[in-house]
Amino acid sequence: MGDLQMVEGADAMLDFIAGNENEVLLYIDRAYFQGSDRLVLTEKCEPYIGGGYYFLKEYNGKEINQTLWLCQVTEFVFGDIPDQLFIKKVEA
Repeated sequence: MGDLQMVEGADAMLDFIAGNENEVLLYIDRAYFQGSDRLVLTEKCEPYIGGGYYFLKEYNGKEINQTLWLCQVTEFVFGDIPDQLFIKKVEA
């Protein structure tokens, strides 16, 4: 389970999306869905460290140009490292 972590930029992205909240819930899919923003795979890190680097150009209409690394959690959830992922904050 130690390999299933999100680090190197993911925490900054989540802080940005959460805004003034202490927690945030995201819907993530490999297919576009209404209102989602796109993470683009820029580098696969296999076979050495696993996972991949993704780039989020903008979120919710705001340019943020955030690079983040998602480790094997991505492959664990999706079965591979997708070329792109789509995210959207789940509103309570």
